[in-house]
Amino acid sequence: MNSADPAAGGSGSYGAEAGSTACGEPRRMTADREDLPTYAEAAAAAFRSPRQAWSPGLLLPAWILSLILWAFWEKVLPSGDLLRAGGAGISILVLWAFSCPIIAMASWHFGRGEKMAWSDSLAILRSRWVAVFGGPLFAPTAALVIAAPLLGGAFALGTIPWAGKFLAAAWIILPGMVLALLAAGILLLGIPALPLILAAGCLEGPFLFDAASRGMSYLRSRPLKFLALLASGILGSAMGAAVFALFAATVAGLGILAAHLAVPAAAPAQWLPALLQDLRLALGASDIGWPILPGILSRAGPEGAAGGGAAVLAAVLAGRGLTAFAAVCLLCLCARIYLLLRWEIDGEPPGSQLKAREGFGWRECK
Repeated sequence: MNSADPAAGGSGSYGAEAGSTACGEPRRMTADREDLPTYAEAAAAAFRSPRQAWSPGLLLPAWILSLILWAFWEKVLPSGDLLRAGGAGISILVLWAFSCPIIAMASWHFGRGEKMAWSDSLAILRSRWVAVFGGPLFAPTAALVIAAPLLGGAFALGTIPWAGKFLAAAWIILPGMVLALLAAGILLLGIPALPLILAAGCLEGPFLFDAASRGMSYLRSRPLKFLALLASGILGSAMGAAVFALFAATVAGLGILAAHLAVPAAAPAQWLPALLQDLRLALGASDIGWPILPGILSRAGPEGAAGGGAAVLAAVLAGRGLTAFAAVCLLCLCARIYLLLRWEIDGEPPGSQLKAREGFGWRECK
């Protein structure tokens, strides 16, 4: 099988070039066909997922959103635990909604080798918002619903005089053990399957249970392959992020150097220490750990004589670009893993979606 990557412009593929029927749609493939990707080919496809993150159509909107959220957190949102919690909730909802268009566009590009317009990807979010937001919450919500009778029943029985403690203990030991194991099983299967559930919510029908059941079912059916694809994709994403960080640091460093060189001529002994000071300032101001590890690098230090403002601006742009690139890499990886597992388990190649304006769907060409 030709394992060229459609997202990289290859001629063979895992979906776009997988073959077609007379009516122009990709042919249906079953799990026992020889033209399914091998383990190594699927892992290689997951490893190459960061290539899609270099697309301006995916990276620039994510970069802008990263800058807006960073400015909201660092410059607009006042201090205070309650306000910070509210700001975190708003940020999570925005990022959650933003993930659907990215996954849809990445899936369309990977599966068909075509680009999807942002208007179409936003239309998919509008039609599938229940599955996008509700699917990932299904497992923790179901676990809470199952655990509620256990805790509530134990509390209610404990209030009965004389025999309350015995009845509460009996309730926790007998039916409670079954409920607790059921809740734990849902969590142990649902939490690791969150990437698959999110992708299913973006690509399948607008039903949250369908998204949750598909994601957990695929993980249960192919746990080792899921872990192998995830590990391969994370390794590729880390390498891609390192390359992007080097690129962004080079551009930012050249910008800071240009700001110093624009100052009237001075001896290197005069402007070189200020340049080094600005580079140290830029490293701290980049806040490359945001939002998971904000402030991991110190921002303390005086501004340089010539380029302090330029250093901070360049560092912020580079840091938020790295944040956006890493996020897009992970979302593209979610899309690829889901499509590859769906292909192997259900026999549906990644290119079997309907046209973009009709929304995603999975059907056999008749």
